[in-house]
Amino acid sequence: TQLLIEGENLDEDTVHDHFTRHFKGDCLLAVGDENLIKIHFHTNEPWQVLEYCAGLGEIFDIVVEDMERQERGLHGLYVYMAVTNGMAMGYAPLLIAFFRTAQGFTTAMYSFFSVAEFTGRTIGGVVRYRFSLPERKRFGFLFGVYQTYELMDACLLWLPYPLMLVNRALCGFLGIQSATIRQAAVQRYIPDRLRARLNAYESLLCTAAGAVLSLAIGALGEVLDYRLCMTICGLTSMLVCWLTVFLRRHQVQQVLSARPNAAQSGEAQ
Repeated sequence: TQLLIEGENLDEDTVHDHFTRHFKGDCLLAVGDENLIKIHFHTNEPWQVLEYCAGLGEIFDIVVEDMERQERGLHGLYVYMAVTNGMAMGYAPLLIAFFRTAQGFTTAMYSFFSVAEFTGRTIGGVVRYRFSLPERKRFGFLFGVYQTYELMDACLLWLPYPLMLVNRALCGFLGIQSATIRQAAVQRYIPDRLRARLNAYESLLCTAAGAVLSLAIGALGEVLDYRLCMTICGLTSMLVCWLTVFLRRHQVQQVLSARPNAAQSGEAQ
């Protein structure tokens, strides 16, 4: 809950003490002067806060948001990114094995994948630097990129080699676009004091998913054709994207369209 109190002879220490003694919650911020005090407080009983503050003076710029609803958007993005990155870690050894064993392919040919993807990312970075995407189009663009990326992975090893390189270059081009939009939006959305924790959570989630999926995909590669394993990985990630990002699209859109410090002004209940 966040609001401003305008009145006379206000005392931020008195307000702070009253909150501490009478209200259940945390992350209290009460700052200002004798005429204007800003309140920021996490509580499950915001009506009590509003009632008390209204007794001190005129209250305005009131923001009361459902913190759990906001977290669902972030959680959806993080779960999908953990799965898709874990899949990529898992099938990377299968790609090398495929190029070593498949007729007409060599390990050197696989190395050009990195060149193609780097080229795509470089061009994508330049395009992203020169042009911005309107907020109303961000979710549609990101979801489209995610679906395209997974489809590209699913069909990668079934393509002729020249089209494989085009595939990787296109993934690099689209990947840098979506990553830049997502990272900038998330960092802008979450409060400054939570960024380190949230980044650590994302890193932990991706690492755990990578470890589990690497074992699962490695085992799958022992019994199935490498191309089929890649297809399964891509289609599975595509399904996860629908279940985590699309089904929570309203919450994800809130994250992508948030103004700077939006979460800080609306993260509490």
